[in-house]
Amino acid sequence: MLSQETAMRMIARRLHLLENRVASRVCVEFRNPTWLKDSIFALLAEHRAAYCVMSGAGFPCVLRATAPFVYVGLHGRGNHHLYAGSYCDDDLGWSADRVREWRDMGRDVFVYFNNDGGGNAVRNALTLKLMVGARIHR
Repeated sequence: MLSQETAMRMIARRLHLLENRVASRVCVEFRNPTWLKDSIFALLAEHRAAYCVMSGAGFPCVLRATAPFVYVGLHGRGNHHLYAGSYCDDDLGWSADRVREWRDMGRDVFVYFNNDGGGNAVRNALTLKLMVGARIHR
């Protein structure tokens, strides 16, 4: 198993390569809480890569913007199962407030729902878009 220091060097190398060769945005989602520390956030910011703000099944929801854009992964409301459960209007309203705050800071915001069971992702995404005031494209 790699040490976290070695893994950080490998991540830094990959971010450097992506930063210089890819004309797109890079986002990293860390599912192990040991990665959620200032040195990692600083590394992402140095390379203009976004930390994926996420929720679902016990993941810590760390509100941290490390790039000119914010990427949010909403994996479901269920506490025990990923990709399950529907977000209630109060939860979506809280998320809408965060989206507006980040937009007011001049950041682009992307929100991805993958709580697919029962079509929750589609319903939740449409509700959030309405709450934020974004145009719905069909």
